Amino acid sequence: MWIFHWGKYVDKRMTLRSRLVFSPSVHRLRSQQGNPDGDKAKRPPNLVNWNQPDYRTKAKGVQLHPTPHVLDWEEAGNGVRAVGDSFGDEAEPPVYRINKGLSGFHETWMQDSKNYFLGRSDMRETLKDLYSNTLFQQVTDRLKEAYPAFDADRFMTLIHNEAWEQEEFKQRIRHITLALTDTLPASYREAVGILKQVAPHFRGVEYVFFPDYVEVNGMDDLETSMEALAVFTHSSTAEFAVRPFIIRDQDRMLAQMMAWAQSDDEHLRRLASEGCRPRLPWAPQLPALIKDPRPALPILEQLKEDSSLYVRKSVANHLNDISKDHPELVLEIAAKWYGKHPLTDWIVRHALRSLLRKGDIRALAIFGYEELEKLEGLEVRELRIKRSVITMGDNLEFAFQVVNETGYPMALRIDYEIDYMKASGKLAPKRYKCSDKIYAPGCWKVEKKQSFKPISTRRFYSGDHRLHIVVNGKRLASMDFVLEGAE
Repeated sequence: MWIFHWGKYVDKRMTLRSRLVFSPSVHRLRSQQGNPDGDKAKRPPNLVNWNQPDYRTKAKGVQLHPTPHVLDWEEAGNGVRAVGDSFGDEAEPPVYRINKGLSGFHETWMQDSKNYFLGRSDMRETLKDLYSNTLFQQVTDRLKEAYPAFDADRFMTLIHNEAWEQEEFKQRIRHITLALTDTLPASYREAVGILKQVAPHFRGVEYVFFPDYVEVNGMDDLETSMEALAVFTHSSTAEFAVRPFIIRDQDRMLAQMMAWAQSDDEHLRRLASEGCRPRLPWAPQLPALIKDPRPALPILEQLKEDSSLYVRKSVANHLNDISKDHPELVLEIAAKWYGKHPLTDWIVRHALRSLLRKGDIRALAIFGYEELEKLEGLEVRELRIKRSVITMGDNLEFAFQVVNETGYPMALRIDYEIDYMKASGKLAPKRYKCSDKIYAPGCWKVEKKQSFKPISTRRFYSGDHRLHIVVNGKRLASMDFVLEGAE
């Protein structure tokens, strides 16, 4: 996985350009976030404002709060104030996980943060600039050790051609792969053998060109390629490189991935799930598995009680992918799995996050959320917006009361939804997580704010907007506000 090490503190809200360092020295740190079999993490006090600058998680011996989902970057840093001491699948402090190698970091980066990172020019610059002369010197030195005939000067000439400076990160990966193809032996097996000696000396996102070499050159030698990817996935991740092989020969590749799912190596077990995700971000889709995901389900079944959070999160993300095309199938799996094992329960909740966010009554029912249409005595009152007219760059600050007069505790998933003005003059909704906990009888105040600062993943337009408070999938309160100073 990719490692972001900011020295003493790890925090989503830090400026990436100024704080980001890739450090292999921390690659073995583990987060126990959402891990029922890990040590108990210290829970935050009630009504914590996660925007307080003194709230940090130390990287050394990192122990994050055991809540089962990392915030979308789009939602992070908005100051969730949670009532009570329970946090649901997204209402958690915006603290970033540390894990091993590229794949664990990549998992969060790709799934939870794709809208943030892939749209930020400064992040793209940071990633592509990982390819420094120092890095290439280290790689070529190792290549010379493994293959004395390696022409390092020619390799560097091929790297620094007229196209290099204009290329983005993914283009540079392929550029390096082609330079290696030109300078390593023509025999694929011999070349891969050399790279298998070199790759274990490196770890991080920048070394994804090792599996990319297999993708480009090894399509006609499946056995050699799979042996190589099993090695290279430790240095970076092979989840992209396996996909062309799956598209070419799905049955044979799924058999290979089932074998990986039974491995003692957590990186291979994760690759078994992540590599065949139908809609893996930043990767080619798998049309056959989008149409019919059932052939890959035995792999997920094998991993549903995996001891590694790193693996379980991939299983959950895989199921979430499937839910976008086959919600009924995922609901069927969730109902069968839920309540059987605490590790599996975490997977189920994370897997259903998209359906829960949409307010799907069937998904809500799996976790005991009652259908509010059948109840009386549960209301949202006193919805207030601090300023009904906000300027681009400001926060929308609002508060409301959750009133439970049913006489018994209720499991409530509370979201807020903003109808954003679009260029067409129509409103389009976007739903965010607010709270997920048991609400005892009484009146509970909830405060929240949503940023309207410019971001590359959303274009804001001036005009009327609307805020809704959604409880267990049902809108219970709404209020209008106006955004000024946007397009």
